[in-house]
Amino acid sequence: MKFIHIPKCRSLVTVPRDEGIDKQVKIVSVLSHNIRGLPAWMTFNFDSEDRMLAIANYSNKYDIVLMQENFSYKRIIDDNSNHKISINDRRYVGLMPIRGVGSGLTVLSDKPYTQIIQKSFELCNGRIGSEFDCWADKGFIYFKLTLSDGTEIDVYNTHLDAGNSDADHEVRKLQLILLGESIKKLTSDDKPLIIGGDFNIPRDSILGHGILCEFRSELSLSDSQIALPDNEVDYIFYRSGDDVNIEIIESKIADEFNNLSDHPALSVKFSIN
Repeated sequence: MKFIHIPKCRSLVTVPRDEGIDKQVKIVSVLSHNIRGLPAWMTFNFDSEDRMLAIANYSNKYDIVLMQENFSYKRIIDDNSNHKISINDRRYVGLMPIRGVGSGLTVLSDKPYTQIIQKSFELCNGRIGSEFDCWADKGFIYFKLTLSDGTEIDVYNTHLDAGNSDADHEVRKLQLILLGESIKKLTSDDKPLIIGGDFNIPRDSILGHGILCEFRSELSLSDSQIALPDNEVDYIFYRSGDDVNIEIIESKIADEFNNLSDHPALSVKFSIN
């Protein structure tokens, strides 16, 4: 059997900021989790409300929570969240969003924000088959997080097209390009940012490796280095800014969420100064 070696993306070194700037270190915990919040009639998983209740309760200990696939359980998540701020798909009305099942993106935060933008990729593959992505309206949520001392960090939550066909890969590539272009417009090169989400690009993907490395390189993003199997598709990336230094204190799979979804919950604790 012939094995193909897939090189890792070039490591990006975070350069510490000027030590002459006296700022108190802040600790911010971030969780990114695809919660598999599809309607029960689609998954035949009729214990979903109990799962969502457990996910909501476990999520309360994190400062920032980035959820994907919260298509049908926004009320349960919101009603059981202790976070001060909840940002959901803007099209959510009544029992279902206006188009399909919406983006499925949710942000919970204990920190205030000064700006929020929600954007659809407006392209997909698969109305019938190919993971049925066109029933959703995938994209990203951007918000400008403000810490207690006024430090601002741009945070992004995203979910890309699923599926393994050539058409799925091409759509995912275009979505990643759109995401990168949007980030460049919203967040200047000298500003810090955190990006979490379900990229649907396995770490061992030959096709996906190049486009993800290029995305990271263009935005000077570091990986949070969570130990995950090569077939996992979830990531948390980050970078420092000219006046704000971001470093990882701890990064891991949040084990308390095990068996509550078909995705691991990624947990990163950052120091920010």
